Amino acid sequence: MIELRRSLFVLILIAVVVLGFMRFRALKTGKEWESDWAMAMTVRDGLVTHWRVFFDMSLEANAING
Repeated sequence: MIELRRSLFVLILIAVVVLGFMRFRALKTGKEWESDWAMAMTVRDGLVTHWRVFFDMSLEANAING
């Protein structure tokens, strides 16, 4: 990982939404890729019970596969 930033953090009852940006370098090819991302989590009794991550996976695949 080269860079990981959080730009927005929102808590609504039991849901948490986080928006951000990330930049990585693929170890296999040395190519860098970057994407905005979103995470959505459900929290119950202080524990994350459901977690989803959204980003442009095609950028990651292209960097890994050349």
